[in-house]
Amino acid sequence: MDELFVGSAVSTISARGELILPEHFCITIQARQAREDLFIGLHADDPCMLVYDRRSVADQHCALSELGGAQAWDSGTRDTLLRRRLGFVAPAQMDGKGRLRIASWMRSRRGVRQRALLVGMGRHFEVWNLDQVLEQGPGDLIVLAALHLDLAHSGIAHHQGGSS
Repeated sequence: MDELFVGSAVSTISARGELILPEHFCITIQARQAREDLFIGLHADDPCMLVYDRRSVADQHCALSELGGAQAWDSGTRDTLLRRRLGFVAPAQMDGKGRLRIASWMRSRRGVRQRALLVGMGRHFEVWNLDQVLEQGPGDLIVLAALHLDLAHSGIAHHQGGSS
């Protein structure tokens, strides 16, 4: 079975766009043998970015390519989804210190600047602008972000998951 991204974390992004990944996400990336094979994409509907590996790209392509037969979607809708999920991406690599550089155009497109909320989603993880989540995010993400900030303030280890 594939290693999955589970858990969540609050992280920082340097002025150069380097996202510091939590250890459990680094372990999952290494277990998936994807350190040099990562992609960062724009979420089609939500104001966040997605980080995934080459295997996930292939899975997404297969799933979206099959939509035409499985559902009453026309090829234009399927092609639009493929463009959104596979075209709006930038390649990325995790360095030896657990950092991932995010392209400046991608950061500005999603407004991610200094603090990020990372959320494991199985075969990929999401990168949200922490301040935006706290101000106007979905309720579940507000609760998750507040939990991390409360834990950090109290000095308790962050909530995180391991690989599965």
